[in-house]
Amino acid sequence: MIDGLTAFVLRTAIAQAARWEAKSFPLGVSINLSALNLVEPTFPEQVAALCREHGLPPERICLELTESATSRDPMALKTILSRLRLKGFRLAIDDFGIGYSSMMQLRALPFSEMKIDKSFVGDMLRSEDASIIVDAILALAGAFRMAVIAEGIETEPQLRELVKRHCAMAQGYLLAKPGPPEEVERRFDAVAPRLTDRGRS
Repeated sequence: MIDGLTAFVLRTAIAQAARWEAKSFPLGVSINLSALNLVEPTFPEQVAALCREHGLPPERICLELTESATSRDPMALKTILSRLRLKGFRLAIDDFGIGYSSMMQLRALPFSEMKIDKSFVGDMLRSEDASIIVDAILALAGAFRMAVIAEGIETEPQLRELVKRHCAMAQGYLLAKPGPPEEVERRFDAVAPRLTDRGRS
């Protein structure tokens, strides 16, 4: 059922991102993929066609693939991911640091973003090992010129610590729980004036 489910999620997410684009909300959307989706050679064209249909720039879409899923047929995967990057889509390696082939995937596959697994974020304030791993992932992301997102932030101390370590993006229940598009718009409207004022100062 994964292909049908992914097709539904892609259509829904891209249509919503296009509605935000039309309202001048510069919001990107991240979509989780299964490695099984990337077996289909026409997958990059299918996603690009959906973006053209809705008039959405591909860079508004980030396609996420878990690190464990990247171990399947790496050469074929590299071909599909490279075609997606050439079409302008962003690619994130999700749950980074929990697999066995992290370094090889960074070297071999054209990811533009990496996401620090929530297990390290949750433990970094009480575990020296987890703290070291978070620092190492941030350093790797910088060396590879990749954006980095910390997952699973649930407390203010976690967020403050990540800001101190110059982690620019974060997600987690502390910041927002899943909700309908209208709630996202309300939250964006609430912070947009502050972002604009900060840009002018």
